[in-house]
Amino acid sequence: MTRPGAAGARDVAELRARGGEAQHHPAIRIETLPPVPDHLASLASCDRLLLTSSRALEGLLGTGRAPRAALTWAVGAATAAAAAARGLAVTRTGRGDGLASLIEDILATEEVAGLEVLWPHGDLSDPDVARPLVEAGARLEGRVVYRTRDAYRDSPPPAEFLSRVTGVLFTSPSAVENLFGVLDAEQRRRFVREVRYEAIGPTTLAACRRWFAEI
Repeated sequence: MTRPGAAGARDVAELRARGGEAQHHPAIRIETLPPVPDHLASLASCDRLLLTSSRALEGLLGTGRAPRAALTWAVGAATAAAAAARGLAVTRTGRGDGLASLIEDILATEEVAGLEVLWPHGDLSDPDVARPLVEAGARLEGRVVYRTRDAYRDSPPPAEFLSRVTGVLFTSPSAVENLFGVLDAEQRRRFVREVRYEAIGPTTLAACRRWFAEI
């Protein structure tokens, strides 16, 4: 299980309860940046908040509540629930299959031209994913509120365990890259040929297909 934090631990517990052998080895470490006044000023004036994760919410607000019930587009149900708990007004919840899908739904049903949209995100987020909003006339303000670090650089999964792995759940493209970064040539060949993978969304799935291509 490469997913970090309590969510990854819950997934491991569920797999074990079903009789599987599972270990929790988070592939990434999230460093939330301290909230800055400019972030809250942007939140106070924006027409919409584009929220793609609870980590982005934490980076934007810290541990406090939102200063106003900003109208919010949330990428999925868990993010929407976290936003509502902080006092934000969620007007649209995505299907849970990524930012591109959420934006597609927004553009199909809403007029965005002229809207000021605040997008808090991580340092590895792809700005091109949100480009359709800009092309439709929205004024998009991106703010980096957390950084993604490679957790395997200092603490990779044990080689003995890697030799027995039959499946991996990936929750970000970084997790795929970080895992393959610590595999030697023989381990890579085995993973490509024998290990099944699951991806949380289309962007992560694309990374899996790229890294799991036949060597």
